[in-house]
Amino acid sequence: MQKLLYILKNPLYYLKRFLRKVDHNLTITLLSLLTKFHKSSKSPEIKDRTLCFITENIGDTIRASGIINYLNNHYEAHFVCTEYNKEVIRLLKIKDNHIISLQRDPGIKDFMKIFRDSLFKKYNSSIILDYTKSAKFGLYTSKMIGIINIIYKNFSDKELNYIETISKTANLDVLAVAKYLIVKDFIKLDLKNFKKQLFPDCDARYNQYEDFIGFHVGGFGSIMYPVSRKYPENYTFQLIEKLLQKGYKVLITGDIFDQQQFAEFSAKLKKHQNFVDLTGKLSLSELACLLSRLKIYITPDNGTLHLAQAVNCRKIIALLGPTSPSLVRGENTFIVRVDIPCSPCLKFLNFPPKCINSISHQCLKDLTPDFIFQKIKNFIE
Repeated sequence: MQKLLYILKNPLYYLKRFLRKVDHNLTITLLSLLTKFHKSSKSPEIKDRTLCFITENIGDTIRASGIINYLNNHYEAHFVCTEYNKEVIRLLKIKDNHIISLQRDPGIKDFMKIFRDSLFKKYNSSIILDYTKSAKFGLYTSKMIGIINIIYKNFSDKELNYIETISKTANLDVLAVAKYLIVKDFIKLDLKNFKKQLFPDCDARYNQYEDFIGFHVGGFGSIMYPVSRKYPENYTFQLIEKLLQKGYKVLITGDIFDQQQFAEFSAKLKKHQNFVDLTGKLSLSELACLLSRLKIYITPDNGTLHLAQAVNCRKIIALLGPTSPSLVRGENTFIVRVDIPCSPCLKFLNFPPKCINSISHQCLKDLTPDFIFQKIKNFIE
């Protein structure tokens, strides 16, 4: 029923997403057949002109920011990314003429775009930083445009356990460590110096929010992500109101969809003098600047959490339901969650198709505003 409501509210959006998925899957199938006639090899050699594929979500791109920054500084690298995360690449000071942007789920038109571009540039090596199904697009495209030195990696069960071990030692989330392991044998990037890091250009207008607690009111809770990571709106409202009543200054962030869904609660909170609503008003680079100034940022599991880590937000409170803490581990990050038998169900390379708990998303419903406040009250002082 909930899935149907999402579709009815935004039919064109979900139709476009569905068609892109179909285009993506057909393209992968076609390229996989064609590449059987192309010989290629994995090589530890990276030469000056390198094509780096990263077509995941914003959070995953931020996780690779240490690698992207290194490649940009040491090689003549070009980056293939989705329009969805192009601004993240720009925050690493990479010039637009070194960025090839694609749809979120790359299809045949996107392949042709890269193919045309490769007619005028000779890439010696290709790095595929994804480890999801989208990674196949980068792998097959690299073969089709004639790149011989392809750096691509699948992870064994033994390596997955190793990732978890070293992520604890390095205080990095496991997906960031996985990206590091893809390239560690090919470039001289030390894990001790590996971290998420973005470089936004900020002006003085964000200094006025240095005493504010930021709260991200959005998150993953759509038909595309059946296991929701989104903290409930009514809980968000109650927790923000409690913080305001205690005398804290609070602002909220989110995109246009979040602005619409939280509008009624926001109108009620505007009676408080220390409340600011910035949902739908900030670009990614502006949000990065804001997060670099905030006293504290409270957020569920989404790209903004990794953005906050990458700009060295002073304190980050991660509200986790189905997500494993190992997926959001990082500097200045305090994790709040409830310990129930089925949680976490969302782990590295394991994305459940639906919530299996008899109380749907109990891991989030048990994360009540009072429970959270008791957990964080000493942390926010």
